[in-house]
Amino acid sequence: MKNSKKLLSLALSLILALSCFAGLYVTSSAQTEIDTVTLGGIVAPEIGAHPEFNIYIPAGCNYTFAEVTVSNVNSFESGGAPQLWYDSNHDAWMRKTDTFAKGEDYCLYLSIVPKTGYGFADTSKMTFDAGSLSGVIKNVRFFSSAAGDGRMLIEINFNTLATPKEINSVAVTGVPSPIIGEKINVDKIKVSEGFKLDSVSVQHYVGNRWYSFSGNVAADGSYRLVFFMSELYGFTYASSISGTVNGKAEDIYGNPVSVAKAGSQYVLYYNLENPKEFVKPEIKIKNYVYERTVDYATAITFTAETTGTVEGQSIEWIVTWDNGGSSYGHGNTFTVSDKGGKRIDSGYSIQARLWGDYEGGRTIYGVSETEFVHVNSGFMAKLIWFFRHLFNPGAYRISQ
Repeated sequence: MKNSKKLLSLALSLILALSCFAGLYVTSSAQTEIDTVTLGGIVAPEIGAHPEFNIYIPAGCNYTFAEVTVSNVNSFESGGAPQLWYDSNHDAWMRKTDTFAKGEDYCLYLSIVPKTGYGFADTSKMTFDAGSLSGVIKNVRFFSSAAGDGRMLIEINFNTLATPKEINSVAVTGVPSPIIGEKINVDKIKVSEGFKLDSVSVQHYVGNRWYSFSGNVAADGSYRLVFFMSELYGFTYASSISGTVNGKAEDIYGNPVSVAKAGSQYVLYYNLENPKEFVKPEIKIKNYVYERTVDYATAITFTAETTGTVEGQSIEWIVTWDNGGSSYGHGNTFTVSDKGGKRIDSGYSIQARLWGDYEGGRTIYGVSETEFVHVNSGFMAKLIWFFRHLFNPGAYRISQ
């Protein structure tokens, strides 16, 4: 292992040294700092595949590649961008005819140089925009040229190659119901592991044909969504892919949710339910009373009732004690049985709030009326509780 690390260290030094001979780059004190590197065309290692040598720098980036040649393995041999693949397990540089193997670790090395007027930040501040490769990259390291010419070597370490997981189904979630008079919002739709959601097309059925649609939903309209998805690195895909939409395996007409392969993409068609009227989200306390008086240490279970459809719905309870402080609870039901671990000897007010997702965050959609509970906590009330609770503990529990 020590010899392996020495060989790799020598190899890295050789890379930087050789890259320096390609021409010096002198930076000025007024240069613009670059702290993020973006590259295109990187193909992650896959079992049985060959190294790809077609990496490119996207338009608008203020750096270019620098040629790297090590151990007679020329990075330009495929006519692509300068890059070197390294087999960490065998301490060997790879040629384009080599093959990635299961259980092995691989690195990708590239040398880049900033354009005139630009310079790279300190290596500790540099970041790499992994994009869709974020799930297969273990880490990225940066090395500055010892010659001080502004060049930067990038080392991209990929996850150990394991047998890829086979994907035979896709689950689409967050699909909205068509609401009369509103647009169909597809921004919160997500797909399950193994797929990247490229786009969603909203379509309207008119005159025996489907057309793209971006308007407001009509009461008598028929609508469907078309999902376009692509594969991700690190997975294999079955020849037949099944699907579900919001947990349903069939659409409104009883058609099974299926996925078809169209070129490099997967396509799923889903007929939406019939348009419906918007129902304003509201929440109230079941069997609500404005105020009531209960005996000392009485536990009350409150239940919330909601109307309307709220995406990501959750219910929060807020208890405000008469003698100071607040308590909180979550869920459709909530039992006020104690105050900080002590028996209830103080009156309180209780209110329920309906929370839901909204434009990437959380918001309150509705607030119930406030119910006031007074507690009889005098000496005689406590004395009666002691004897009654001794023989009938359930006597001090109320389900509203």
